Amino acid sequence: MSTTALPTGNVLGRLIGMLADKPVRVAKAAGVKKPEYVAIYTDDEGKDAYVCYVERSLIASMGAALALVPTATVTEALKASAPLSDLFVQNAYEVLNVMSSCFNESHPRHVRIRGLWLAKDAPAHAVKATAVRAEHDVTVANYAVGRLAVATLD
Repeated sequence: MSTTALPTGNVLGRLIGMLADKPVRVAKAAGVKKPEYVAIYTDDEGKDAYVCYVERSLIASMGAALALVPTATVTEALKASAPLSDLFVQNAYEVLNVMSSCFNESHPRHVRIRGLWLAKDAPAHAVKATAVRAEHDVTVANYAVGRLAVATLD
């Protein structure tokens, strides 16, 4: 098991809030209900070090907040069974990319995002990570709450 520390909910909340320019509330949660998205973070040696599991609602909320998309648009997108728009996913990717700075505080090597996938398309080793985990309910003001789980892969 890894001894690498995971970023706290407060650290993640401040980072997301700073990027979204909105208040963000983060609370402990008990597991991601439906991890529709998976982000993998790799170190400079090419070794995958961390994984984030993100619910669809949080991808939409982070992406929309970054692009100043109205809340009603997000609500409608989440009601639909269609995939989220590229606008939401690409902006959420940028938030998750900046989140790599949180991992660099405790990881012995520089960490950067390797990619963001739909869970069904993510590398198998990342989908089944069982190492150290932290789960959070994240609420970006005026948008839907969503869960984010962070785990180590090393």
